[in-house]
Amino acid sequence: MATKASQTYFSGSDSGFADIRYLEAGHSLRISPADEGPPQPHRAYRPDASQVGRWRGTPKQAAATLRTLIEEAVAARMPNSGPVACHLTGGLDSSAISVLAARAAGQRLGGRVIALSRATADAIGPAGLDERPLIADVLRQEPDIDHLYVVDEVAMPGCKSDPDWPCSAIGGSDDRIMEAAAAFGADRLLSGVGGDEGATYNGARPYLALLRSGRWPSLLGELRVRAKRADISLLRVAYRQLVSPVLPRGLGRKRVGMFDDKAGVMRYLVPTMAERVRTRRLRPALHSNRAADRVRAFADHHIPSRCTYYSILAARHGIAASFPMLDRRVVDFILSLPMHHLLADGYARQPFREAMRGILPERLRTTEAKVGLFDQRFLIYAEHREALLGEVDRLEALALPILSDIFDMDALRAGLEHIPTTHDIASLQARGQRIVGPSPWEAGFTVEALILASEIADRMAGAPRRNAA
Repeated sequence: MATKASQTYFSGSDSGFADIRYLEAGHSLRISPADEGPPQPHRAYRPDASQVGRWRGTPKQAAATLRTLIEEAVAARMPNSGPVACHLTGGLDSSAISVLAARAAGQRLGGRVIALSRATADAIGPAGLDERPLIADVLRQEPDIDHLYVVDEVAMPGCKSDPDWPCSAIGGSDDRIMEAAAAFGADRLLSGVGGDEGATYNGARPYLALLRSGRWPSLLGELRVRAKRADISLLRVAYRQLVSPVLPRGLGRKRVGMFDDKAGVMRYLVPTMAERVRTRRLRPALHSNRAADRVRAFADHHIPSRCTYYSILAARHGIAASFPMLDRRVVDFILSLPMHHLLADGYARQPFREAMRGILPERLRTTEAKVGLFDQRFLIYAEHREALLGEVDRLEALALPILSDIFDMDALRAGLEHIPTTHDIASLQARGQRIVGPSPWEAGFTVEALILASEIADRMAGAPRRNAA
């Protein structure tokens, strides 16, 4: 529970439960009559680190190859007949999968696609960063796609959660997406998990990688194109891409990681529990572009756990989750590309952007930022701020030893008090500013720690579950 309070997913086969492991995605169990212990996991495939960066070819060839592989990966996961569901967030990965699935479905008996979007109740953030217009572009381009918005909701203390995945709210937005997919008649949902680590690589400072590899002419050319496209000075672009990312904390853009002992969620655990959690928490991935790090991001980091999460949600509704971006052919190819192929025409996330010409709407294909859901979540947390602090009062009054063995309740209270009030948010909105602070994850993990503390307390006290907020 303490580990779950500190991160969304687990590493490898870790489930968070004592002596219980998840069978990781891409694994089977090997059973022999001679076995004296439990069946052993068998990994059918692992990317080969020796092949990372070894591909030789032109940028045009890279884009053409990647396009073919992604088309094949989506087609291979389509049913022979009948409907299929897709996540659609307005990002590169899910949008490409939705479009390709729709085009493939048109060629099959009863083939229909429903795209399911988790979205805020109202448009949020600067208009240029909102996801809704990007989603609308996809739907205008592919009119045969059925579509449903599921309003994003955040879990609160007292919400019923799946015992196989604490804090996975039954009836929450992710759960309702799977429910809608099943109601549509789909037996599977295609998700874009794995794109950031592969096909649309969003890894460690690609411009710095060009600098460090000595590809200075290529770097200068990319910076110039980027500066021209953004209509800002070359010096400013160079500072953003080469200087700011490596400045010590306090000098550059402030960053607060979820594992930061002073400002992150680890401060909500008592020191002895925090030390135990450190031994099993996720180690940072993609802080470098080294071969071993890029392979580990697929094979040994959060992706297997994230696949398990979606599989648990899907199984509850009798469907399966499938991940075209994790097709081994796509993974092997994108890992084989040298870093200089991942920047082109002033854009990162190449050669995917080039590969998706004629597939993705042009505005979506070239966009580089979106708000996501964080601003809306701050609004929800602000609306429930007093109730959340009241839940801390209730837990402290119970004086359960197990809570004091895990959580630093004073720190948890301080974290909740750090959530902006509705007045604070209204002031920011009046000035046209975004709500998200330096660590958009922090408020969510603060509330998640409180949810777990409440769940532990209610189970130990034998109290019925109730929604405290």
